Amino acid sequence: MMRLLVLIVFLLGMSIPKGVHSTCYDRGVIALTFDDGMSIRSLQIAAVLEEKQIKATFFVIGNILVKNTNMLSLKQIYERGHQIANHSWSHSHITRLTNQQFDHEVLETQNGLSLIDPNLKLYIRPPYGGINQDVYDRLSKLGYSVVLWNIDLRDWSGRSEERMMDSYEKVMSKSDPSTDSFILILHEREHTLNILPKIIDISKSKGFRFVTIDNCLYF
Repeated sequence: MMRLLVLIVFLLGMSIPKGVHSTCYDRGVIALTFDDGMSIRSLQIAAVLEEKQIKATFFVIGNILVKNTNMLSLKQIYERGHQIANHSWSHSHITRLTNQQFDHEVLETQNGLSLIDPNLKLYIRPPYGGINQDVYDRLSKLGYSVVLWNIDLRDWSGRSEERMMDSYEKVMSKSDPSTDSFILILHEREHTLNILPKIIDISKSKGFRFVTIDNCLYF
């Protein structure tokens, strides 16, 4: 699992500040996370999760919530027991923003999420995994837990379903639920939706159980 974390650092071209979460504290769990919603596939994903009887976490883009249908989808997903969290207002590189831009990206998105539940715990996934010590310190002062990942199937890059499943099966073949845990990043894409049941079934057959980010970090 350390090799996966090192890969994250290499890809981002930066060191990850201490306190950023890239895996779960409990062993034998997988936190299934979906970035960049809400979308036309959000409720389809939720339907698969309901069929498989698991809960996930949705990291939401704030400006998408301006559309009423997206806000209604978010409300339905939250009412089904899934976790919702901050993924910035416009998917900007928050390490490159002015103070005013930073506040808008983070706080305006949280204001939208608060319309669903004003008492949400504060979690954020920076777009592109972009984080440095200054941004981490600012987010921490605002009360946020910063969440990255340690499995990325790169579904955002146009990889085929076969290649993504091959990558996931290789990770699972080398994993041990008595020692390992994972935060899996996915996106609301059609090919991701297509392979989601297989991802869940393979994980369960290996002995892993699924949790939200909240349960992943504070079990």
